Amino acid sequence: MKKIIIGMVVMLFALTSFSIEAGETRNSYYYAYFNSYSTNQSWSFNPEYMVDGNESSYAFTDRGQKETELLTCNSFNLTNITITGVHLRARAYTSVGLQSIILVPVFDGTSNGSEYSDFVGIFEGWTDWFDITYDPAGPGGGNWTCDDIESLDCKVTSGLGTTESNTLYCSYVQIRITGNQTI
Repeated sequence: MKKIIIGMVVMLFALTSFSIEAGETRNSYYYAYFNSYSTNQSWSFNPEYMVDGNESSYAFTDRGQKETELLTCNSFNLTNITITGVHLRARAYTSVGLQSIILVPVFDGTSNGSEYSDFVGIFEGWTDWFDITYDPAGPGGGNWTCDDIESLDCKVTSGLGTTESNTLYCSYVQIRITGNQTI
């Protein structure tokens, strides 16, 4: 009985090994961040900190709800993947209570997508991942290309808070691309 169990374990291990050979694909996550912003549409204080790639430096706004910073470029630079999913998230916190942060993907620099929002608290942290793969304004699931990621912009807007005197801080907006890379 012991030999049978060991044999079954070895067989299962052999079936689950993941060697990739030339021409095959593997599903992976690729990460990028927004690294430029529009000086015509930015938060009131240190807007450059939202795009400097540093999770510890924060742009902030104390203007209440609906101040927006437009992030205009990102660090994605791959060409050999088939994209199966695209997600956004922000690293943010607020000075008092809770406040919402809203991300709006902008496709090809012209088409605003849906609003994706999450509440952040007084401790630095990441929002949930927002799945924009099937956003009605975007290319749609199964149609994303590397060029679509490279031309993706994002609006970051301060939303409702538990008090009118909230200050919202945001250091980083990240893109997670799920895809199959050809080896």
